Amino acid sequence: MHRVPTVRISGRSNKVSADDFAAEPGAGLGSRAFLDGLPGVLRPEALRDVARSVADAVRARKGIVWMLGGQVVKTGLSPIIVRLIERGGATCLAGNGSVAIHIGSAVLMPEVFFEALAIARNLSDGEPREFDTPDFDMIRHDRPRMTVVERPTRTGGGRGYRIPGHHEIMIPGLAWAIEEYLREE
Repeated sequence: MHRVPTVRISGRSNKVSADDFAAEPGAGLGSRAFLDGLPGVLRPEALRDVARSVADAVRARKGIVWMLGGQVVKTGLSPIIVRLIERGGATCLAGNGSVAIHIGSAVLMPEVFFEALAIARNLSDGEPREFDTPDFDMIRHDRPRMTVVERPTRTGGGRGYRIPGHHEIMIPGLAWAIEEYLREE
């Protein structure tokens, strides 16, 4: 009979530690407490960094391009996107065909994202511009990693983030955090 090998817990390496566990909810907490309470594996620090970056870009009157898939609109997040536009947190929306289906009107295609990057770099007096680019896909794919996270930051610098999670949760959390950072003005 074969024996199953065992390893002591104290001697085993783990990808998750107790420090990464979610916090318990409390009464009257805002979005920062919510983000602080997320489990570490969801990369809440990256979400906070992106929210800070968007708020800083709004204050500096910089352009902010959002690339959306249809699920963002389909799941009822359009009021949040509209609010971001109103607050300056989105100056250009680029979407695929399913966005048009769910919105019911014409939208800008993803190529606009790359055109916006090129225009912004051309307007920078010859100096490369930094871009912070997050990818919120739940399933990790090489194409979004390369196209959204790595390519835009390669020339001019900036930060690329791969933040796992469902759009239905992550986008509202990001929007609430942006609002909090904007209130710090």
